[in-house]
Amino acid sequence: MDIIDIEKITYDYYSHWTGLKMDAQKRGVFLNYYPERDLVPKGYSQSMDVFVFSTVHLSVVSYGNKAKEKIENIADKLKENQNIDFLAPLLKEAFSTNVNRNIKYIYKKRMDSNIKAAILNACHYELFFAFFTQGWPKNGDTSWVKEYFLEKSSRNYIHGIIIENKLVSATDAPDMPYMSNLVQEIGINTLPEYRGKGYARSACISLINELLSKNICPLWSTGNDNTASDRLARSTGFEKLADVLSLHASG
Repeated sequence: MDIIDIEKITYDYYSHWTGLKMDAQKRGVFLNYYPERDLVPKGYSQSMDVFVFSTVHLSVVSYGNKAKEKIENIADKLKENQNIDFLAPLLKEAFSTNVNRNIKYIYKKRMDSNIKAAILNACHYELFFAFFTQGWPKNGDTSWVKEYFLEKSSRNYIHGIIIENKLVSATDAPDMPYMSNLVQEIGINTLPEYRGKGYARSACISLINELLSKNICPLWSTGNDNTASDRLARSTGFEKLADVLSLHASG
């Protein structure tokens, strides 16, 4: 897949979140009433009643029915300044709730790794379960882990680093609410004592190459203050695309 296709698919994906065709928008702030925001996206536990997608030159504020009245009440203020540092506190004050802030990335450059990652399959389940329970001992319910692993590994989506018969780093692949046949976001987990050795980078590059071989566009997303994830994204070929704000409106 070439870079033009990746760019188009990435923008198409986020167009499903905003309700506007993102690669056709001009500079400025756009408010878009979008009933899709009333629904709970696949892979999420609640609706995102407001979703703001903000690049250097453009901010789109997408909102559903629960947020409609409050967004219209502050519409003039929203249009005053598209800077994300202005929009975040404005939304927090208007809705009296926490506003989540994330960074979305676009894949730009194929990278290489000198560490070989394994593509996990059904026979690796015991290794994966041991990895999961060691890394997240307080997670509690693990009844879902096997089904998750078998489904994701059957699609070659779990790539990992195995050291002395121990899985120490592995990718994951969250459910995609839109365009699941064309895009896949990448997740990665590494046991604490094995971090800083390049294992996460190698596992991610391996999965990226797998996705590209299937003509699937890789995506990356992280919290605004997750500097480790930001560094990893950039080291695997991603560049920042946009800041995103989201909130769930009560009532």
